[in-house]
Amino acid sequence: MQANRIENTDARKAFEDSQLRVQAMGMIHRKLYGENVVEIDMNAFIPELAECIIPFFGFTDGSIQRNIDTNVTLMNVDKAVPLGLILNELLTNSCKYAFPHNPNPELRINLTQNSNHIYTFSYTDNGPGFDYEMAKSKGSFGLRLIELQSRQLFGQYSWNNQNGTNYSLQWKNIQ
Repeated sequence: MQANRIENTDARKAFEDSQLRVQAMGMIHRKLYGENVVEIDMNAFIPELAECIIPFFGFTDGSIQRNIDTNVTLMNVDKAVPLGLILNELLTNSCKYAFPHNPNPELRINLTQNSNHIYTFSYTDNGPGFDYEMAKSKGSFGLRLIELQSRQLFGQYSWNNQNGTNYSLQWKNIQ
């Protein structure tokens, strides 16, 4: 209701973006109040986060082709929270910039853990991509948040704009 009273378009968008960040954190905290307060079921969390964010931008069920694949069932909350914030930012940006004028929007989300306890997370949309250097020079809060959360995981990340936006993050699970 407060967002509807904000007349400045940029301020309203910033308020709505913050609202999504709070919703993502709320989802994580709801999961914490379940049976297991130490780990989050990523097989359920990732699709649930997508289901929360995509309709917020007016996309109907099935209007975005989604391929979500993970071999990670449970993840420590200390790792799931930063990853959830990263995913929230990526989904939000895809819905705002990659999908509105795309006749066949698609996204791919992969999360794996290998036998050496190395996590690999990748996110891809089929939009026009974005200019990383320009976004960084403009001081994009979302980009800074993604970078900070990636560092919190002690991860190595990369961006690629081949056939859309591609973000990849890899980190070692240190208990």
